[in-house]
Amino acid sequence: MKRRQLFAFIRLAVASLLLVSGLRWFDPSPAIAQSNANLLISAAASLKDTLEEVNDEIEIEIAPGVAVTAIITKTSVEKLGLQEGKQAYAIIKASDVIVSVD
Repeated sequence: MKRRQLFAFIRLAVASLLLVSGLRWFDPSPAIAQSNANLLISAAASLKDTLEEVNDEIEIEIAPGVAVTAIITKTSVEKLGLQEGKQAYAIIKASDVIVSVD
């Protein structure tokens, strides 16, 4: 039961984040990754903005003072051609949200 409550809280937190950011960064259409083959991604939310910093931790500021951070491999950084100032999508799927505290 507690696990369901945690997932419900996470879904509510993600929905609140989208509302707080004004929804102008929300792209309701599925994101399409460009590579050798087109890949259609289906996710609850797709946020696009400019990369703030590139290393193994990617930070995308989706609204003033609101950022989405993801930890990825150096290989993924290279494959995606990520660099500071490049536009990128943060794809959020409720089953893959990780919650942490300081």
